[in-house]
This record gives sequence, structure tokens and C-alpha cells, in this order.
Amino acid sequence: MTAQEAWHQLGVIPVNADGETEAQFLGFPIGTDRLAIWAWIEAEYGVSVHDLMHNINNQQRRMTVKRIQYQPGNGTNYDLMYGKVEGNGYLLVWLKRGGSGGSAFRFDGDYFIAAGYLMEKMDLPSRLMGDVYALCAFLNAQGHNAEAAGDFDENGQYIRPNVLSMGGE
Repeated sequence: MTAQEAWHQLGVIPVNADGETEAQFLGFPIGTDRLAIWAWIEAEYGVSVHDLMHNINNQQRRMTVKRIQYQPGNGTNYDLMYGKVEGNGYLLVWLKRGGSGGSAFRFDGDYFIAAGYLMEKMDLPSRLMGDVYALCAFLNAQGHNAEAAGDFDENGQYIRPNVLSMGGE
């Protein structure tokens, strides 16, 4: 099956107001977040959903998105997909639902990324602000300019801040 065939098959799957599928799709169960399937299609076929939406031939663009297990050293583990997409763009997906779905953030690599902006665009609640800061630390480790609270220990491991003392929920 080609990326275009998978994309067309996905196009007939009903999706609810929360962006979750209402039918099975290529082994993904009912209730799978559409963005997770998009990320899978991108990783599986090496194409961007943008290109599929606009019927752009993948030979014209290349992207490299990899799955990464990010462990900042504070007892947490983040299942991420990260990489370069078209132009100067990057994609960060936090697969926080057991690796099958989560929140995605596409951004231009030249700009500062505020933690609040990342939280808003990934549709994360304020109670996860500590995780947002860890994601910002990950982006900084990839060479981006992102806001990160907390600190780093003597081994360079990220120490998650106490968000309750910072006004979080």
C-alpha cells in the first residue's frame, strides 16, 4: 500500500469532534487520535501529511522524523517523535497514550518557543506544566531555543521544577 492509498482510505474513516476515529483503520482501534495516525503515516511512508493533503509528490520534499525515548534523568520517560519537516519546520509529537497517540507541535526552527505557547499548541492542561518544561528542555537539547524551567544536575540531566510552587494546578 502506498502513502496515497493509506491517506485515501483514512479519508473515509469517520472522526468525532475530539479528532478520534470512529472505525478501525489499518490496525488502529476505534478511538485513535487522528494526529497519531497522521504521525504514523508520516513515519511509515516518509511523507508529510501536508504533502498528502495538497497532493505534493514526496520526491519534492524530504523529512526525517524519528521516534525517541527521552529520559531527562528525573524518573520520567517521554515517548516522542521528533524531526525535520518541510522547509525550516520541525515536528514534535508526545505519544503520551501508550505510544499510540498524543499531542503534536509543528514549529519553525528559527523562533523562541515559550513553554506556555507549547502547552497551548499541544493542547496540554496546566497540571502538566512540568512535562511541558521537560519537552522544552528536550527541544533545547536538539539545538532549539525553548523556555525551560528547572535546572540541570552535574551530569547534565534535567531536573523537573516543582510547578505547584510556580502557580500550576
